[in-house]
Amino acid sequence: MKYRVIGWTNYENEAIPEGEYSLAKEYAIVEDIRKHNYVFTGMHHENHPYCAPVLNTGERILLSQRGFGDTMSLARRDGTYVDYAYDWEMDPEDKGFVFPEGDRCIDVVDKKENVCDLWEKYEIKVTREQFEEAEKTGKIVIFPNPVYDFLDIGDHLTLLCDEDRQECLVVKHYVDFEEVNEEYKVVYKLRLEIIE
Repeated sequence: MKYRVIGWTNYENEAIPEGEYSLAKEYAIVEDIRKHNYVFTGMHHENHPYCAPVLNTGERILLSQRGFGDTMSLARRDGTYVDYAYDWEMDPEDKGFVFPEGDRCIDVVDKKENVCDLWEKYEIKVTREQFEEAEKTGKIVIFPNPVYDFLDIGDHLTLLCDEDRQECLVVKHYVDFEEVNEEYKVVYKLRLEIIE
C-alpha cells in the first residue's frame, strides 16, 4: 500500500475517522517521523495537540502509549518503547521534544485518496511447498524483508516458483513468531484470495 502521513491531528478528533492499525501504516508513520525529525512520547500521542497521525486514506491512527512508544523508538532508532511510552520528560535536563506544527496540523481531511489507487503489486519467490500450500489453503508464511514492509490488505501478490506463477490478493496480514531451527523468528502470515 502506498500509505503516507498527510498531517497530524488530536487523538480525540472524531471529525477524522479512526483507522485500523497495520504494519504498513506503522511504517508510513515511521517514515514521516524520520522525515520531520519528530520526538515525543505515547503520552503526548494521546494527550498533546496534533500528535495523532492522519494517513492519505483520511483516517487517524490511534495507538496505546506503549504502541506509540514502540513506533517512535523504531523511527528514532535509539531506544526501546519504554523510552518513548510514558514520560513527559525523557530527560529532565534536555526535553528535546519536536512536535508537528504549521500546515502539518489538521482538524479535517479535505481530500483523501481512494484506497484502490494505493494498492501495490509484489512478486515473491517461494518454495514448492509454500506455493502448493498457498494454492490449497490460501495461506502463506514469509520472513520479513524491507521490500514487503508496505504490503497490506488489498495488495496483489504474485507467487513465483520455478516456471509457475499464481496471482493472489492479500486479504489478511499479520505478524507472528514461529520456531525455526530451535529459535523463534518474526514471520508475516498472509491470508490470500487466489485470482483465477
